[in-house]
Amino acid sequence: MLIRSLLPNSPLLEPGEWFINQEQRHIQLNIASTQQMARCPICHQPSSRIHSSYERTLRDLNWADLGVTLHLSVHKFFCDNPLCVRRIFTERLPRLVAPWARRTLRLSQHLTAIGLALAGNAGRRLTQTLGYSFSRDTILRNLAKHPLPPVHIPRALGVDDFAFRKGQCYGTILVDLDQHAPIALLADRDANTLAQWLKEHPGIEILSRDRSKSYRKGINDGAPKAIQVADRFHLLTNLVEPLESVFATFPKELHAASLPPNPDSDAIIFLPPAKAPLLSQQKRNKRLKQFERVATLHQKGFSSSAITRTVKLSQRTVQRFLKHQQFPQRQARSDLGSSPLLDPVKDKALQLWNEGCHRTKDLFESLKQHGYNGSYMTVTRYVRRLRTAHGLPLKHYPTKRLQHSIVDPKIKLLSPKQAAWLVLRHPQNCDDGQLKQVVRLQQQPHLVQAIVLAQDFIQMVRKRLEHQLDHWIKAAQESCYSAFRSFANRILDDYLAIKAALTLDSSNGQTDGQVNRLKMLKRLMVGRAGFNLLQKRVILNH
Repeated sequence: MLIRSLLPNSPLLEPGEWFINQEQRHIQLNIASTQQMARCPICHQPSSRIHSSYERTLRDLNWADLGVTLHLSVHKFFCDNPLCVRRIFTERLPRLVAPWARRTLRLSQHLTAIGLALAGNAGRRLTQTLGYSFSRDTILRNLAKHPLPPVHIPRALGVDDFAFRKGQCYGTILVDLDQHAPIALLADRDANTLAQWLKEHPGIEILSRDRSKSYRKGINDGAPKAIQVADRFHLLTNLVEPLESVFATFPKELHAASLPPNPDSDAIIFLPPAKAPLLSQQKRNKRLKQFERVATLHQKGFSSSAITRTVKLSQRTVQRFLKHQQFPQRQARSDLGSSPLLDPVKDKALQLWNEGCHRTKDLFESLKQHGYNGSYMTVTRYVRRLRTAHGLPLKHYPTKRLQHSIVDPKIKLLSPKQAAWLVLRHPQNCDDGQLKQVVRLQQQPHLVQAIVLAQDFIQMVRKRLEHQLDHWIKAAQESCYSAFRSFANRILDDYLAIKAALTLDSSNGQTDGQVNRLKMLKRLMVGRAGFNLLQKRVILNH
């Protein structure tokens, strides 16, 4: 009774003799099919005329830590249909084993589950632990035989790209937004490929996407009646670009907003060391000439690749220049002259300096007693900066305590990108210091209009205030910032999708989550996964 209950599809099988090999930890079990009638696999006509019997050897699931081999006796039947091309056929046991297979169906299902979860090498290591010892190729071949499910036409579909190789080769993932499940992968992100897939699967009502022009064209060609929805998260991330461009144009204002007000009017705020004015100006003039040349070539219709070859700059530098309408100023150092060795004792160094320890040697010896392990020259460079902050000659050693003390604000200067994200961040997610930085940014006359435009856009998107979209576009077009004017024109170019984003609940967030899961699966396979294997692991294992 126990052995019968352990057999797959037990009503059709009759157990016979069984043997245990204690050395190999293996069970051999003889079983026989009890079917007296079978259907021809070609014409499906039933037959009860038995021709003969033969034995099949099948590997089954382990019983505890014992391997199991089934010796299955099955019948061959005559096909009585004179029109059938098959004269003799073997009975099928679809709940036990597939035709010509050497493994039971339930073992193959376990192997498929292991392959979907872990793929090749990791799956091989797990099967060894479970006592099967299947090879990597066996696991992958078994997974390759498993078909993809038929595509169910969703009501709302999310479209996004993913990288096979970042910056070189991309694909497209399609996600059912209602069921939160990927339904297909496309081998590229070309508009024609997406359009062809949409034509083959009509009936989609809503299509959520990012701001890609390629996807917009593919949707227009393949599903012109579907409502396109621009993703709200991508709208906010797109806002970073014009805001960052404005902050990069006014580095002095950004620097001033980064520093807190001096709590002690008699104290001197410790600033990063300035570069040599002549050398700095020469480098700026060189960058300005490069920027003007890039802008001139771009106005003449040169592509970014052609500009790169002409001016002999990197592709990244050319693209950064083209992103800004005005010459981007270099941002000051954001680390305030930090030193990994000196930072732990910098508070003590400032305290000793303000108390009258002005000789480099004396300061160095005192810092060593407080755990400083750096070099003497590091302390020397730091003392030079302290003398410069006080306006003292480098070789002058004051004999008494100086009137003004030095205060180190211990903050990093904001970069344009950091400032842009700080403005975009929800106030609830900011600490008191960040909120104060936003207030200081708003106090800068050259930055206040850009910040107001950005915050108005954020509120409009977060609260779905679609009636304010036209007013915001007009305000951005009339602003003094070319970056915001360009951003407003891009919104007009995709107006209907952005209007739908402020009206409907559909979002591409679920699609982005599936892309992250796809990236994890791809990286687990160390870049060796072909498109077919990746597609099955993403779609079948969600």
